[in-house]
Amino acid sequence: MQVMGAMRPWAHESELARYLDVQRSVARARTPSTPTFPKASSSIPREDLHRLDEITTALHSLQLRLSNNEDLADYTGRILEFVNQLRQEFPVSAPENAFSRLQPLRDLIFWLPPAVLHAGESDLAALTLLSHLYATALALEPIFPEIGGAYLG
Repeated sequence: MQVMGAMRPWAHESELARYLDVQRSVARARTPSTPTFPKASSSIPREDLHRLDEITTALHSLQLRLSNNEDLADYTGRILEFVNQLRQEFPVSAPENAFSRLQPLRDLIFWLPPAVLHAGESDLAALTLLSHLYATALALEPIFPEIGGAYLG
């Protein structure tokens, strides 16, 4: 925020400042002023659960396609296992539990890119795996609005 403060006199000229303002506005609009935590699976919108089912299907398909690369298939299996376990534990009873349940995904978001991307190489399989990882995070974000997307990176 210190950077934004320093930019204040000329922020109207900055594309970055406009972008950050829009992102902040969108985040405020999506986060309730009095956060509530889902207490029952019926409070999780059906479309969000359907999105998780689609992610699961896509991860299964990716795992089959990556079967010739043991490491990438293993990472795909980890993401798939995470989604399946989280789905079985719905509803997550408290925000503290949600934080701990989402931590493995956060760890993957942080550590997986350097583990699968190597300097000077352009591996489409690794990029595809990362796109599925980020899609998983995006699919989970609306289910846990009180945590916010910033937690997942």
